[in-house]
Amino acid sequence: RKVVHYDDDFSDRLETNRGHGTAVAAAAIGRRSFDGWSESNGYADGSAPGAKLAFLDMGIGSATIEDPGVTRLFESLSSHSDGKGAKVINGSWGRSYYGVYASFCKDYDAILRDSFTDILFVTSSGNTGKTEGTTITVQNPADCKNTLAVGSSLSYGNDIRSNELGIEYLADYSSKGPTADGRIKPDIVAPGHFIVTANANVEMVGECDGDGTPDSRYGTGGDGIRYVSGTSFAAPVVAGSA
Repeated sequence: RKVVHYDDDFSDRLETNRGHGTAVAAAAIGRRSFDGWSESNGYADGSAPGAKLAFLDMGIGSATIEDPGVTRLFESLSSHSDGKGAKVINGSWGRSYYGVYASFCKDYDAILRDSFTDILFVTSSGNTGKTEGTTITVQNPADCKNTLAVGSSLSYGNDIRSNELGIEYLADYSSKGPTADGRIKPDIVAPGHFIVTANANVEMVGECDGDGTPDSRYGTGGDGIRYVSGTSFAAPVVAGSA
């Protein structure tokens, strides 16, 4: 039920242990299922546990993420199932921003404005907020005009770390704006620091949820889950909410 589209023509269909793609997908739409069919409430359920997932594999092993281009990305995810595909697309990746409105952003803004007008493209703002001597640290494509850029706040409850102040405070690594032309970025922040999501263990089946209540301070929860931090995980929290 969960994965309705998996596009592996661009990449290698390979996930790695503790893989980024599994963690991001679960933060958005994860739902515990021990046998792949029957479902129950889990420790690592995402923001939208009832939603379905269309996935484009952009990773080459564990080494790098390749950019398929904006047309390839949007057509794959939104146009499958006779055009009844995804209306919310999450992009937990980015590239350096050099203080100019680049052609890269022009492509994203144009296609969202002209061709895929019913798509919300949610992006992670980046994890370069502590870069010394730099006031603008937001990444591409989060700095584009028609993308929804998400920064990372701290967490709460069992997920808060010692001496942290909670979800009203920004994680220090979360990339910041404004853009060079004065636009406010990120557009929104959401919990992304030490949040619980599904682990990826390629040697196991049925490993994607824990066996006890997670607690970041004591490292409890079991092998099926892990704690993650970064705007990569704040973005799918928002995408799932959307």
